[in-house]
Amino acid sequence: MSKRSSQKKTALVCCGGTALNIGPVLSAHDVDKFFIDTSEANFSDSIPDENLYKIRHIKGGGQDRRKVYEACTKGIASPNPNDQDQPPVIDDSIERFDLTSYDFVIVLFSLSGASGSTIGPLTMSALSKAGVAVVGVVVGDTASATFTKNTIGTLKTLELNAIKNKKPLVISYHENQVGVPESMVDREVLFVLEALAELTSQNNHGLDTQDVYNAVNFNILAPVEPQLAALSIFDSRTEAARILDPITVLSLYTNREAAAPFGDPYYTKTGYPRNPNPELPEQLHFVVNTALIEDHFKLLDQRQLELNRQFGSYRPRKALLGVDDNNEGDFVG
Repeated sequence: MSKRSSQKKTALVCCGGTALNIGPVLSAHDVDKFFIDTSEANFSDSIPDENLYKIRHIKGGGQDRRKVYEACTKGIASPNPNDQDQPPVIDDSIERFDLTSYDFVIVLFSLSGASGSTIGPLTMSALSKAGVAVVGVVVGDTASATFTKNTIGTLKTLELNAIKNKKPLVISYHENQVGVPESMVDREVLFVLEALAELTSQNNHGLDTQDVYNAVNFNILAPVEPQLAALSIFDSRTEAARILDPITVLSLYTNREAAAPFGDPYYTKTGYPRNPNPELPEQLHFVVNTALIEDHFKLLDQRQLELNRQFGSYRPRKALLGVDDNNEGDFVG
């Protein structure tokens, strides 16, 4: 499917609490930012009301992804409770922000909570089916058993949606880990957002909207089945060339003399920013492959086994009192 250029270039959709903390910091002026959550507690007064969407039928996710999923897929409020033609809440949010009119949409969300990890995949899937070039920038978490379980479940949901809809889904994966400051991961995410804003600015000579669309929807030109794929971004051609089995590669160079092809991808294109962002490196390489997704799953499964072994060795404490102890009321003298 061909994606024609529109007046609206790039949108960033921030889903859930983690994304609402990071998204407003993005300084790219040509990116429209929107915010979706199950609770108004994370909404900032600095964000215009028209750019906010509160999911109906729920007040916070509380780590319960299924509860959030049910709220997102319910029909919107209607004067007629028997109206069966109500669009689902998630579709209403996409329509409210007119997201299908954008050439490129970045969906930012955490994999480990409940709100973002549910809203994000639903938004990506809906936009992909609508023919929009979409990339997820996602943050996993292995600091606890619950976070690890949710991270694995959300990645599997993204894989399922890609296979079921026969549309690839591409994500840039980042991870909060024990001993690693979350601020460091936040900086990684912001770099990726800035780089994607540069890539999709439609101000890069030699690189057009269709090139970006083809890179994300890699099954158009490459003999690779639709599935979940990883996007890795590098500021060094040498580092980018180390990615195994690249499917698509897009590169940006501020210096034409430095440009050179690398690797053996199915599809590659190079662009030259007309007005490069001075805060970004002189070269950027966007590499999509699927092997990295398998690596993520292996490491997450190992972490889950490690945590399960830890909990298996915990010694439960025996209660000091039994129900048959002779105590009156709720007081022990």
